[in-house]
Amino acid sequence: MSAAGLPRVSCLIVSYRFERFIVRAIESALAQDYPRELLQVVVVDDGSPDRTPALVAPYRDRLVYVRQPHGGLVSAFNRGLAEVDGEILMLLSGDDEWPPDRVRTHVEALIQRPQVALVYSDMEVIDADGRVIEPSFWAATGHRPRRGRVLGPLLRGNFISGGALSVRMTFRERFAPLPADCAWEDWWIAARIAEVAEIDYLPTRGYRYRWHGRNMNLGASGERAIELLRRELPFRRKLLGEFDLSSAQASDIAAGVIAFLRSLELVGERAQLPVEELLTVDGAARRRAALALDRGRSALAAGAIEPAMRLAARAIAANPFGASEFELFRTLCVRIGIDPVAPRWLQQPASAERDARTGPHPPGAEPHPPGAGPHPPGAGLPFELRANALLVPCDVLLADPSLLSDYGELVGADDPLTLVVLLRSGQHGQIERLKRAVAEAALDGPQAPDLLALTEPSDDAGWRSLVAAVHGCFLERPEHACCASLPVIGKSELLRFVEIVRATHKPHSARVAAVSQGA
Repeated sequence: MSAAGLPRVSCLIVSYRFERFIVRAIESALAQDYPRELLQVVVVDDGSPDRTPALVAPYRDRLVYVRQPHGGLVSAFNRGLAEVDGEILMLLSGDDEWPPDRVRTHVEALIQRPQVALVYSDMEVIDADGRVIEPSFWAATGHRPRRGRVLGPLLRGNFISGGALSVRMTFRERFAPLPADCAWEDWWIAARIAEVAEIDYLPTRGYRYRWHGRNMNLGASGERAIELLRRELPFRRKLLGEFDLSSAQASDIAAGVIAFLRSLELVGERAQLPVEELLTVDGAARRRAALALDRGRSALAAGAIEPAMRLAARAIAANPFGASEFELFRTLCVRIGIDPVAPRWLQQPASAERDARTGPHPPGAEPHPPGAGPHPPGAGLPFELRANALLVPCDVLLADPSLLSDYGELVGADDPLTLVVLLRSGQHGQIERLKRAVAEAALDGPQAPDLLALTEPSDDAGWRSLVAAVHGCFLERPEHACCASLPVIGKSELLRFVEIVRATHKPHSARVAAVSQGA
């Protein structure tokens, strides 16, 4: 590849206790099909108490090596940023690898799209020995990549992996240095860029993510998952309270607020701590909340829903425990077809029975509003759900019937979980195709998991009732706006979700239903 006209690229590798993998990471960076003189490799060793210095030594003439006392991810990342001199920054963890064409393909994309500030791509998931576990991280998790001004979706949760992103360093001042409360470097960089510029994705596999059991967040569960959610709380608060949300749609802002409140509630429950101990609300924060609340009410009175939603988000970020702040938010949500449930600290005692039925949510997934468990008997739904329920569009299952078999391998007849399959209105042939797919997957017998086929609701009220009765979506959300705040549980997350369900609910007596209303 000719070096003429190509930008200089900096590869930043941050490593801590990765002696088993650091050499593979370095060699994958040095083996790129990109002019060597235009590729800078910087390795920051965050005080690893292992053989990392000796393993890096043979490569010292081809890279910049910095060793510092252990200070954590943010400290090590900022130390590395002080060394990079490229026009484009690309990241590589000390336990992962790059495919040989990673730099070239990302550079080509940025050259072809001058309006784009950051590009990201899909990933392979590999094991400790480099064998491919999942050829596509996106396909395995049901991830749907997004492009354009994507700050709105980023309010719900991060979907851009650091190792798979490349960012123009002309935007360096937007994200450097990383603040202590940024949670994760990739989420911070992506959100800061998305405030002011476009982001795009490539369908290629631009990263090899190694699953080895000591990863920082992928596959986290139990106490570790709660620790990660707790770590994210200050950043979620900052996103809603300090970022410029003018490019975000009201529904995305609402979903971000719901995710923030649900994370706060979940961490308090699992850590057995009062939520007031997790986030401080001082006098200055109350004043900010009061100012945003007053302006938000004025915007609502003027019919300016999106500005009002931005101000409601700022008010809740400043004071997540205020009843008036949540009431403004709830009023705005109802205007756009979302019916949020108040967090527990704002609920009346009469709602305690409903809250006790709330099922678990998969740590790491986008949180759903608290208390949104299945309706108790007589709540107005003409069907029965088990203690937990997931939605899935029928089109998704019919496009790949093997998904039903995969689901049946993880979920049993006695599990307190219902999979609600939504049929499109007017497509009468779907129910017959679904029945055949269910039979072929051997999910029509007494040992099969609980399935319920429903025709999608015909109005917003029906959608709101259905959404309030479930805990999330399997693989993809239905397209209706009411589903915007529901968490999406991918194939790789389903087992963890089922384990939590089993741990928190008694087994259900076997019941299999395949009912179609009006199909």
